[in-house]
This record gives sequence, structure tokens and C-alpha cells, in this order.
Amino acid sequence: MKKTALILLILFPFFSHATHERAGEITYTCLGGLTYSITITTYTKGSSNAADRCSLMINFGDDTAHYTVCRANYEPGDPTSDPWTANCGGNGNPCSTHHMGEWSTACGVNLQSIDVKKNVYTITHTYPGPGAYIISMTDPNRNNGIINIPGNQVKTPFSIQDTLIINPFIGCNSSPVLNYCPIDRACAGKLFIHNPGAVDPDNDSLSYKLGVCYEDANLPISGYWLPSGVSVNALTGDFIWNVPPFPQNDPDCDEWNFAIDIEQWRKIGDGSYALAGTVRRDMQVTVCDCANDPPVISAHDTCIEANTSLTLTVTATDPDGHNITLFTAAGNPFTLTPAATFSVTGLNTPVATGTFSWKPDCKEVRSSPYTVTLKTTDDGLPDSPPMPLSAFASFNITVIAPAPKNLSASPHCSEMNLKWDAALCSQTTGNVFKGYKIYRAIGCDSNVPGYCQTSVPAAWGYSLIATVGKSITSYTDNNNGNGLTHGIIYAYRVVAYYSDGAESYASAPACNELRRDVPIMTNVSVISTGANGSMFIKWLKPLTDTALGGIDTLNGPPFTINLYRCAGNCTPSALIASFTNNSFAALDTTYTDTPLGTSASGYTYRVDFHYGTTTNPCQAQKASSVFLSCNPSDNQIQITWNEQVPWLNSQYDVFRKNHFTGNWDSIATTTTLQTFTDTGLANDTVYCYKVRSTGAYADPSLPSPLINWSQELCCAAIDKTPPCPPALAIDSSCILQQNLLTWTNPNNSCSNDAIYYIIYYTPVQNGEYSVLDTIHTISITSFLHDSLNSIAGCYAVTAVDSFGNQSAFSNVVCVDNCPYYELPNVFTPNADGSNDYFTPLHPYKYVKDIDIRIYNRWGTEVFHTTDAEIMWNGKSSQTNKLCSDGVYYYICIVNDIRLEGIVPRALKGNVTILSHE
Repeated sequence: MKKTALILLILFPFFSHATHERAGEITYTCLGGLTYSITITTYTKGSSNAADRCSLMINFGDDTAHYTVCRANYEPGDPTSDPWTANCGGNGNPCSTHHMGEWSTACGVNLQSIDVKKNVYTITHTYPGPGAYIISMTDPNRNNGIINIPGNQVKTPFSIQDTLIINPFIGCNSSPVLNYCPIDRACAGKLFIHNPGAVDPDNDSLSYKLGVCYEDANLPISGYWLPSGVSVNALTGDFIWNVPPFPQNDPDCDEWNFAIDIEQWRKIGDGSYALAGTVRRDMQVTVCDCANDPPVISAHDTCIEANTSLTLTVTATDPDGHNITLFTAAGNPFTLTPAATFSVTGLNTPVATGTFSWKPDCKEVRSSPYTVTLKTTDDGLPDSPPMPLSAFASFNITVIAPAPKNLSASPHCSEMNLKWDAALCSQTTGNVFKGYKIYRAIGCDSNVPGYCQTSVPAAWGYSLIATVGKSITSYTDNNNGNGLTHGIIYAYRVVAYYSDGAESYASAPACNELRRDVPIMTNVSVISTGANGSMFIKWLKPLTDTALGGIDTLNGPPFTINLYRCAGNCTPSALIASFTNNSFAALDTTYTDTPLGTSASGYTYRVDFHYGTTTNPCQAQKASSVFLSCNPSDNQIQITWNEQVPWLNSQYDVFRKNHFTGNWDSIATTTTLQTFTDTGLANDTVYCYKVRSTGAYADPSLPSPLINWSQELCCAAIDKTPPCPPALAIDSSCILQQNLLTWTNPNNSCSNDAIYYIIYYTPVQNGEYSVLDTIHTISITSFLHDSLNSIAGCYAVTAVDSFGNQSAFSNVVCVDNCPYYELPNVFTPNADGSNDYFTPLHPYKYVKDIDIRIYNRWGTEVFHTTDAEIMWNGKSSQTNKLCSDGVYYYICIVNDIRLEGIVPRALKGNVTILSHE
């Protein structure tokens, strides 16, 4: 049971008269572990002195008790404050001498001029353990005259609450600090915007939504309502009212109360966001019929590189040409170290200028921006008395990590070795540095990132090729083991990335191309096709001019070339030939690989080069043969091919063997597609094909063109396309006990070679279909299913063509029985050969069996059978004697044969025995 501490009895006499609570919120600070400092801030009607509380009661939400929380002092050093000192001690009050409230300019205007006092209460509490706790404070009285709170507002309690979540996965969490107080003014008929200026001390993400004003913990005010045009921006926290109506009650001004819920979201280990807490602000807006226009703030989003200085100028302008009296800024940058500053010039003039300055360091790097919220207030003119209005605006600052420096790219064989300096922002706490992303493009560029452009934009033409850890500052690009290509200039950029997904600026590009220090493959071409076929392989030796990136032959001899092979597009590992010579000029550059099963597979080759004392040979790029495959269909054959080569094939010529001359005829040429469909062919006729590829390296000094042939491939066109399904209809007859099926001939609409039909049937719905019959004449499109004990069932028809391709099912058509089973109401068991038995009226239909029990008028069973014919002769089954004349009663369960299966049906009735008729 909750216990409530004693509230100050000295204040009780004033509760019925107090009209004081205007607005407020509860905030909290984690002091470590389970201990929190909790602050209640309220804004009261200043002229209601007797209602100004020395203390309030707080419910911590953990079922411990309600506790008295004392008011703190007014803000020290504020020359505009009026302490209103009073002794809050005595009479059982646990609070010592405190100040009775605060007059200040905290809301952008002297609070005394708008009859508002600010009160701050603090208390420390330790919670028992993890959980979600509702911290709440309820005061008995709001101020009177609030438009959207029905009834007597002074008797409506003022209640504010927070949700404090203690979660070990979230850690110690403090609520947002609300820098702008919840007292504001608006002019009727003019757009109104307010912002709480929320700053989260833990840098959690904040979201905002429109709430409801409460009269007790978890209890909204009954009948509370919102005017039209009210919304809250979920990202910025702007409370927007478009537009406030003209005053209803007071001839000059109305008061309205609203609630804003501010939710904290913390990113946890799995990358998702968890709700860390919620603060509800109850705010009051005074709407007056006034001529003043709110001031206008000019600001824009920006970005800054960590460890560099940002200076941003913003302005506040009074559109009426009067004076700006206040211009302030709030946001996380002011709470960090190093902290941002905001200086203002031009106050008490129509245009005030604010200068925002900040030099964030590496620990401020993150993917989400830092938000700075600006507030300005004018002097209230031309209204008399003045009606000062405020305006709010926010701008975002994204802190970006510096780009990795001194990236270099050094070629070696068919790979590129990259190196760079360690990241300048490599923090291991907070937003932890995770590693580097490496990007590659073809061709060097001079792109420079925009001031807010992180990573490598897709428009630059780069592709992500690798991600490495934070301790790695080098990478070898070998194109995933396939090797890079000679004659191409490669460009690289490196980006640092962080645990929340933030990425640095892109490094400057490092560009280079491979050297001619390896053999270069030029040909992998099929000479003959078959189980004992042959392949022609050719390569270029490395250059010997070191000035051109070649090898130093003085480091040899001997000189050795090793040739490796594998079947398919793969990494060659089987050594099939080795060439060693003391003369570099005499080294072999060609090889015929035979016998080789060239019809079953393509092959990939790679050349290694060894010389002198070299122990780590340079591997050339691998290259494969062009390998064909076919996909035959009705009167056509689709040929496809693939290869993996370091050069670019720009043309493919397709050849087909002539049946009459035996020559190979060129039938097609493609430049990009690696497929060709040969149409207008005869089914079951074999056609043979081969493809010639033509390509070249990007380096114009290398031989061109490079011609290579595929294997020969033979296959036959075959019809694999089934006919379209027939359309089925059924005419069923319960009386004739038959189903007449009719369907359409697909050859009359969508096929041309269907030759017979297959009829499928299942006696129950959703049952397994079996073949009922086959109609071998394609012109016959009907079938009579008759002499049936049950016409119930589902049917479908398929069509089959001359190649055995069967169509899909036609539409499935199901029919059901119409069972008939009736019993007479009299029979005469007198052995005269007429009507001697109690039996159903004939013929009954579609009945599997029955279960009938017949009783006399005293309820004694005289007969029972499961035979559908019944055939009761009027004798009692107990005595085997003829039952006396009279009325007998029966209950008969008839098991009907239906489409869904056997369905029981109950018949109840009576039958009369007349044995002497």
C-alpha cells in the first residue's frame, strides 16, 4: 500500500481559493547507479500569493511513498528577481527558510509583468532496481479561465509526470533539459510556433509528440480538447498552431494549456534504438487580439570537420520595425567540452545578430546532427500595452571526422598495394572508431567533397571493395583473386567509419596502373571440340625495360614460366606445363593443351613467372575460354555463353554449321549481350553452334584484336511449351445420377498441337485428384460421367501436345449431391404382402447408411438398425412379438454422401402401426 507523507497543513485553507498552477514539468538527473536527482519546475499565477507552495508532494512511482520536496532558491544574481522571502519552517513543514517564488526574465519577459512566478523543487531518490517508473506530481489547483479545460478550472488539478526507465542495457540516463519555459504568448489569427529547447545531456535522440493535459497520475483531464491546427514536429519539437482563434471569454486574451511528450531514444548494442524515458511538459499559451507580428529568425544547417572552428551568423528581425529585446540559443553544443558560445549584438534594435562559435573535437563525431534552438523576443509594439512575442528556429550541425591522409597506391604484378595514415579521429569511447572503407573506380578524378558530403558519393563512380578494422592501414587489391587489368588507371579512396554509422570525409584519390612485370594472357581459344579436344593458350612475356615498369633481367637467369589450369570459371591450381630457359628471349609464349574434354567444360588458365632469386612469383591474371550452353524450346534454340578474361570483349560473332555444305555460317553479331536466340528451326533437328569473341586491353601498346573461339555445341529444338488449359463446364443431374463435362479445344484459340485430353477427378472437395479417363480424339470435347452412386466431386481437364507437354489444370468445377431419404408415417405389418415393412420411400439417393432407433410411447426402444432399408416388421427386438397398434417415435441419423464427405443429418418423426388393417 502506498503511503503519503504529511503535506503542509498551513496551506490547506487556501486550496479552495488558489488559482495558481499555469505550467511545468519534471526532469531528473542520474547521479550514478539507481540514485536520481529529481526536479519539479512550476510556473504559478504570481498574484495568488497564498497559493505559492513552499513544498510539493512527489510520487516516485516505486510504491515507496509520496514524499515532500522543497523549493530551491531563486536564481542567484538575477537583479530582476523579487525573493518574496518567507519562513517555510514550522507547523510541521520539513522545509527550512526558502524563497517564495521568482520574478525573472526566464521566459523572455519580466515574469511579474505577466503575473507568473517560477518555482523549482529538488529531491534525491534511490530506486530499488531496474524498471519503468512513473514520477508524478499533482497539485489541487490550476489557474482559472483556461479555454480548453471544461468546467471550473480552479478546481481542476494540475498534474505532470515523467516515465523514468532504469535498464542495464541503456545505462545511467538523465532526462532532457528544457531550456525555454512553458509560458508563451500568441496573437490571434497569426501563425504561432513554440519550442521547449530540449537538450539531452546524454546525447540521446529525441522525438516529440502532442500529449494531453492530466489531472492526476495517468489520468487525462475529462473533457480536455484541442483546437484545430495544433501539431508538433516529431523531429524538431516545434509546437505549431495554425492559427490561434480570437479570444472568446476575455475581451482581450484567452489562456490555453497544451502538453508535449518528449521521448528519449538510445542506440543499444544491436544497433536498434530503445526508449530511455519520457518527459511531459504542460505549457500555457496566452492568445490575445493584437497587432504585433512575431519576430523572424534567419539560420541554416551546416557541417564542420572535427578539430576545426565553426563560426555561424544568425539574425533575428522584427518585421514591424520595432526592437528585438532577447536573442538566445540552446542545444547540446553548449553542454559539451569544448562548449559552444553564442554572442549577440544589436539588442534593442530591429535586427539582432547572433554569432555561434564552436570547435568540436573528435568525441563529437556522430551520424546525427547536433541541434541548436534559437529563441528571440520583441518589445511587444505596436500594441499598447505592449504584447511581446517570441519566435523559435533550429539549425543542425553535423560534426564530420577528417579524411584519412596520405593514401598511396603501388602496383605489384596484378595487384595494387594501398597504404594510408591512421585516422585522426580514432577514439575508443563514445562513438567508437571502427575501421576503414575502401573504394575503387576506373580512371582518376579530382572530385572534392562538399562541406556536408561524407563518404564517397555514388555519382563519383566508385564501388566499395573492402572494409578493414581500425588497426589496419594497408590493403592489397587483387580484385578478389581475379587480378587487376593492365592498361587501366585505378583510383582509390578511403573513408573512416564509426560505431553509429558516421563516416568521415573521403580521402584524396590515389591513382595508378599496373606495371608490365608479369606475363599477360592474350588467348584461351578452343582448337577442337570433343573428349580429346585441344585448347590454344598464349601470353606475353614481361617487359625488360625497367623504366616502363618491367623486370630487371640482370636478376636472372634462369627464367621459368609455369602454366596452371582448372575446369570452369575458377582459380587455376593444377600445374600443367613448365618452361625454363637461361635466355629470357627464348622463353615460350604459347601452349596447346591436349587431349582435353572441351565439350564438357570451359577451362581457366594462369601463368606464373619466376626468375633469379625470386621466391614470390608474380601471378598474371587468369583467363578462361568462351563456353557455350543451350536452352532449346519450340522451334528455337537459345545460345548463352560466358567467360572471365582480363581484357574487354567488345564483339561476339555467332556461327551455325550448315547442314548441306558443312560450312560454318555467321548468323549473328552482338556487342554487349552474351546470348542469342536462333528461331524458325525444325523441332527434333540437331543444330551446331560456336562463338568467336573479339576483344582488347585498354593499353594501346598491347596486341589487338584478341580473337578466341568457343567450343562447338550441338542441340535440337524441342517443344517444351504446353498447350493452354481448356475451359471446363459441367451440367449435373441428381435425378439421372450423372455429370456431363464439356470443355474448349485449345487448338481453336491458343495452341496448335494439342492431341488429347486427360480428365481428373476427386470425389471430395480438396481431395487428391486421380485420372478418370483419357480422351484420345482432340475434337471430342465432352464426357458423360454416369451410373453414379454419387454425383459429388470435383473435375479438371488438361490438354497434352505431340511432345507430351501437359497443360495446367483447367478451371476446377465441383458439383454436389442432392440427397433424398424420406420415411413413411404408417405401415401395416399383417403379412398380407402389402406395406408389411417400415422402410424408406423409394428410391432414396446418395445415402451411405443410417442409424435409426424406434421407441414406444413410454420411451422403450423397440427396434434399432444401421441398414438404410430398415425393413422393420413391427416386432419388438426385446420380445420378438408384434408391437401393438399405435404411434411409435424414431430418431434417425442419415449419413449423406456430400462433396465435403459424409455429412450426418438427423430425422425425427413418428410412424403408426395398423396391423389389423
